Amino acid sequence: MSQLRQMEGAFERAGVDVAVVTLFDRETTQHFRRELKIAFPCLPDPERKVYGAYGVGRIQKGAGGTWRALHKTIRLVLSGAPLRMPKEDVMQLGAEFLIGQGLEIRMAHYPAAADLHLMAPDIQKVLDDMPGPAASE
Repeated sequence: MSQLRQMEGAFERAGVDVAVVTLFDRETTQHFRRELKIAFPCLPDPERKVYGAYGVGRIQKGAGGTWRALHKTIRLVLSGAPLRMPKEDVMQLGAEFLIGQGLEIRMAHYPAAADLHLMAPDIQKVLDDMPGPAASE
């Protein structure tokens, strides 16, 4: 999410709108948006209809995502952070898409683990390669 916040100026220059789809309910999504100070729309999808429509999957056993999650949890515990039982589906993956005019998918990235999202330079390259008015300066 911080990558998207860092890219807000580039998205604006490129004429690209950003929206985030979450697997949370409306109340949790609004809290998430306020806590992370996200300016762009965050749309709740607790039934995962959008996730399904775009083919976004879940972490597969043996994909390494569960070990990464365990490592992150151990780091949080050691730092003194309070633990909570997750309400959301911790096995649900996210994805990144750049969707052009006419709902054409210009770029799709399906990470194999929850922490393997695209970084700002990768997103900038896609924006730079987009033809027409969406190309960044």
